[in-house]
Amino acid sequence: ERSRVVLQSPGERNFHVFYQLMSGLNDVDRQEFTLGKNLEAFRYLSMSGCTVVDDVDDQDKFVELVTSMRTCAIETGTQKNLFRTLAALLHLGSIEFVSSASEADGCALASERPLEVAAKLLGVSEAIALEGLTHRTMSSGGRHAETYRIPLKPQDATYARDTLCKWLYAMMFGWLVRQINACLLTQAQSRATISVLDIFGFEVFDVNSFEQLCINFANEKLQGHFNSCIFKQEQEIYIREAIKWTPIDEPDNEECIAMLEARTPTCPGIFHILDEQCRLAKATDTLFTRKVYEVHSANKAL
Repeated sequence: ERSRVVLQSPGERNFHVFYQLMSGLNDVDRQEFTLGKNLEAFRYLSMSGCTVVDDVDDQDKFVELVTSMRTCAIETGTQKNLFRTLAALLHLGSIEFVSSASEADGCALASERPLEVAAKLLGVSEAIALEGLTHRTMSSGGRHAETYRIPLKPQDATYARDTLCKWLYAMMFGWLVRQINACLLTQAQSRATISVLDIFGFEVFDVNSFEQLCINFANEKLQGHFNSCIFKQEQEIYIREAIKWTPIDEPDNEECIAMLEARTPTCPGIFHILDEQCRLAKATDTLFTRKVYEVHSANKAL
């Protein structure tokens, strides 16, 4: 659920680790990471209006976090690098873009300080980071391919910033999971396993991102597989063995799932339409929406 990094609903906090970091860092690391103690100074922490949870001591939780990392063989230097990356995400989230006075349809930084600090913490060139956030490149096909440098509008640059932050957090989270798995792995053979299927995560927010749509889509696919195994296949066994039972009429969202994922030329799914629209030079939300309705206007799930 990486979207939480950049967007939280009113009254909802970002991931707890950010608040634990702000509360538990020592003064030396706090100064090195340019964090201070003011949560309101960072957009990713204050946008929902909720920075504190009753009966939760973020400073104590930070101590538990450090202890847990040490238990999982994550050394002090690696821990610091993780915290440095988290701090960089907070600074990246504070970057604001305004219209450029020198480049048509382009953008510029409202303040250079957040990017300067974030680039330093990540160990990258500030100039390269600025270029990546404020411009995109497009390559033409063919033998004599050319690369075009296209300026981004402030809103598009904001999307690029948030996408970068979500990607960085996801990569760090994935690394942490692999580290924990490696720590728990034993050389001895074991026949016992514990598997957990968590599929009940469908959520609808005031603002629903594309990532949330993908999360809900994946959950619905898992729910459909679960229904097929538990209900449909079991009921088929009951029919074959002439066992009396009360039929279960479970909800079926197959029509909606098909509308999203279909790849047939005559009736492409919404994901496929989105891919096509993203390849167009002048694609807009209006054109994408119009195309979806042209193809799926008769679908009851739309």
